[in-house]
Amino acid sequence: MKAVTIISLILMLLTVPLLYAREFKPLTPEMTCQICFDRPESNGLLNILPSEIILDNWQKILTLTGGQAACIYLFPGKYTVMVKLLKLNADKEQVKYFYSPKYSIHIQDGESIIYEIVPDYYAPVRLRKIDQ
Repeated sequence: MKAVTIISLILMLLTVPLLYAREFKPLTPEMTCQICFDRPESNGLLNILPSEIILDNWQKILTLTGGQAACIYLFPGKYTVMVKLLKLNADKEQVKYFYSPKYSIHIQDGESIIYEIVPDYYAPVRLRKIDQ
């Protein structure tokens, strides 16, 4: 009897996440493109400070900290994306930011792109495209 109960519990725990793992579709059917941003956990500033993902004309679209990932849906077309990272400063009255280079993205109908937010030698933060 215990074995049947344990097996039933294990099967239930394995199938419940599958119910919630269905594919999401945006309410606007023309938004067929997806861009995802992944910020892996690491030791250092990039992990603890929030990074803002900025799209085109300074629209903040996402804020991520270490260990987080998020996706957005867009219309097909050309976009400019960059990352804004708060710079720690002893003088708390003067807030400063690091900015990644601007990345031009041309996303086509139905395309999905994944970027990883990583530290860089030449800039404090950059986006690295992940091949799928």
